Amino acid sequence: MLQCSHAPMFPCSNVPMLQCSHAPMSNILLISGSPRKGNTEYILSAVKKILKKAGYQPELVLLRKEKIKECLGCSVCQAGKPCPLKDEMGRLNQKLLTADYLIIGSPTYFNMISGLLKKWIDRTNPLYFKNQLEGKHGSIIAVGAAGRQSIGKAGENIKHFFDIYKIITDQIILFEAEHPDDVKDNLEYQKKIRQFADGVIRGI
Repeated sequence: MLQCSHAPMFPCSNVPMLQCSHAPMSNILLISGSPRKGNTEYILSAVKKILKKAGYQPELVLLRKEKIKECLGCSVCQAGKPCPLKDEMGRLNQKLLTADYLIIGSPTYFNMISGLLKKWIDRTNPLYFKNQLEGKHGSIIAVGAAGRQSIGKAGENIKHFFDIYKIITDQIILFEAEHPDDVKDNLEYQKKIRQFADGVIRGI
C-alpha cells in the first residue's frame, strides 16, 4: 500500500486508499448509544470499517453489551476517590482517556439521546473534575424518525456533553431513519457515511 507523506495536521481524506504515515498513532473511539442492532450501530460500524481501511485504529463500543449501573449522585468522585460502583465504567473511562478522537452515535427518543447513552455520560463524571478530556476532537451522529428538528436535538444533547468536557466538535451529522435497515438500503446515506468518515480523518 502507498504511503501518504502528509504531516498529521493536514487532511489525507482526498486520497482515502493511501496509508497515512501518522494514522497508526490515532486511536479512534466510537460509542454506540443504541439499545438495539439498528441504524445507529450500522452507521458507526461502516465508519469504523472506512477508518480501519485508511490505516487508523478504530474501536467500536456497543453500550447495549456493557453492564453499566446508574450514577448514584454520591459525589465520591468529586472528592477524587474511586467510584464505588463496580461495573464496566472504569474500563470504559480509561478508553476515553487514551482515545485521540471520539465519535458518539445515538438514536433519538423524545427529542433526546437514548437513556442508555445518558447513563454512560453520567458515569463519566470522575473525568470531569480533572479536565482530562479537554482538547480532544470528536464528531456526532444522531438518528431518528421524527424529522430533522427532533433528531437535531439529540445531536445537541451530545454536543452539550462535548462542550462541558471542552471536546472540540468537528461534525454533527443527522440521519432520518425508522426501520433497522433504512440506512443500509439508502445509497445517498452510504455517500453521507463516506463523507462523514473523511471529515473525521481531516479532524485527526
